[in-house]
Amino acid sequence: ILRDNNGNGRGVGFARFESRSVCEDVIRNFNNTPVRKQDGDEHLIQIRYADTEQQKWLKQQTAASRQFRAAEYEYATQAHRWGHGSRIPDLTASEREAANDFETFL
Repeated sequence: ILRDNNGNGRGVGFARFESRSVCEDVIRNFNNTPVRKQDGDEHLIQIRYADTEQQKWLKQQTAASRQFRAAEYEYATQAHRWGHGSRIPDLTASEREAANDFETFL
């Protein structure tokens, strides 16, 4: 179970099973099952498969691409605002970082 700095559960935990069929049984039997916390609140437990390495990689690349597009849009907006013949202000640190993240992505 993941916990915060005070030792309180963050509502997320991980389990490793001996086989996929055991995992499927657990998901089928316990997903969306109500559980009661010590303070009396009731929540539905959600059980899912973990991301594969390929899924994790794809999510990282998608995030880097999204940051780059946001920085590119901001730069184009500034260019339009300052006029095509005018000097365009330098990129901010976060815009440069987003551009570097996209270069890493490529």
